[in-house]
Formats: sequence, structure tokens, C-alpha cells
Amino acid sequence: MNKLIIIIFICLTKLAAAQTLSPTVIGSKGGYDKTDDVSLEWTLGEVEVNTFSYSSGIQTDGFHQPVLKVVRIESQIVSPVLNVTISPNPVRSILNVKIQSDVDSKLVLKVLDINGKLCYSTMANSLNDSKELDLANLKSGSYLLNIYNGSGSICQTYKISKIQ
Repeated sequence: MNKLIIIIFICLTKLAAAQTLSPTVIGSKGGYDKTDDVSLEWTLGEVEVNTFSYSSGIQTDGFHQPVLKVVRIESQIVSPVLNVTISPNPVRSILNVKIQSDVDSKLVLKVLDINGKLCYSTMANSLNDSKELDLANLKSGSYLLNIYNGSGSICQTYKISKIQ
């Protein structure tokens, strides 16, 4: 009988030692996705964030905060130096955008709401161009003015405040 108890104890000990733990997200809603280079974990509805650092790792309660390594990649696309003036900000109806550059190129001006929805779009030229953007029909709030170069890359971004 004692031998049987010892064998069961040894088996349970081996099973317990065989477990491995990996960082994971536990939440009421969310998910996990992974490619060869990136893993992404997310949760929804978490209202508080607490992070505790230990010698053996990090524990985050609330929004998941993985350890990230940011690597700068040099761009091969050279964007012209743009001098952009926007006024007034905050704006009630007409936003004046003045663009100056030494390089002649086509630009696209896009106004996006806080959710990324396109609200306004127009073309511009980088050589001494002025545009009047009619934002009167937009609701009060924060918007982004993105200026894109001819290849579709964002050159500059401005935060616009719309008031009534």
C-alpha cells in the first residue's frame, strides 16, 4: 500500500513539474492572434490598469501591456519639407490651410474623425497652395488633418478642434 502511495505521489509530482506557463490575457472579452513575427493579445471592457514588476516578470491587471521592442526602419521615400499653417484652431466653419515647399508635388488633405472615418478630402499642391476646408457640417469634437504625399504616405498630421 505504501509503495502505491509513493508511486502516485511521484507521478503527480512529475505532472506538476511538467507544466509551463506563458504570458496570456484573461478577460471577459478579447482574443489572441499570432504570426511568425508578432503576437497580439487584447481585452475589452477593462476599466483599470495596475502593473506590478517582479524580478521574475511583469503582471498587468486591466489593459494588457506586453514588452515591446521598437525598431526604427529608415524610409527610402523622401518627403518634401512642408511648411503648413492652419488657422483658426479651434475652428467653427472654415479651416484655412496654407502649404509652402521648395519641391513641387501633389498632396491629399484628409480630415478624419476620432474613429478614423473620413469626413473631408481634397487635393493640394505643395508649392504655395492655400485651401479653405468647409467643416461647418461637422459636429463639435477632435479631428485629425492628415497630409499625404503622392505615394500615399502621411507627411504630417494636425489635431483640429471643431467648436459650434
